[in-house]
Amino acid sequence: MLAAAIAACSGGGKQAEETEQEALPKVKLGAAVREEVEQVETYTATVEAQVTNNIAPSMPVRIERINVEVGDRVSRGQALVQMDAASLRQQQLQMENLRADFRRIDELYKVGGVSRSQWEASKTSLDVSETAYRNMQRNTTLT
Repeated sequence: MLAAAIAACSGGGKQAEETEQEALPKVKLGAAVREEVEQVETYTATVEAQVTNNIAPSMPVRIERINVEVGDRVSRGQALVQMDAASLRQQQLQMENLRADFRRIDELYKVGGVSRSQWEASKTSLDVSETAYRNMQRNTTLT
């Protein structure tokens, strides 16, 4: 009877051991290997400029030379386009002509040969022409 009790006790323990072993994960061992792991990721994105400018001249003129290409990196103040200087030369000649006229009218005004309103009209024309010339000079090169 004692033998039967021992046999019964020992048989139940074997079953509990098998259940424990089935619950444990099965692991396969291997040797460590050193190799390169590629560190590349691919993402979809849209790249936009921090600042976008639409640049156009203040007056209609022909472009003589383009100094940059689309997509080039540019810095503040860099000359992008050189405009045709024919209009600038024409404005300069007109300004010089008005300056000569004003000198003559100024001399006549000093001796009483012309009225103050004629002198002022000549001075205003010269001032407007000088301002237009400086403006055109700045706009001949787009930066």
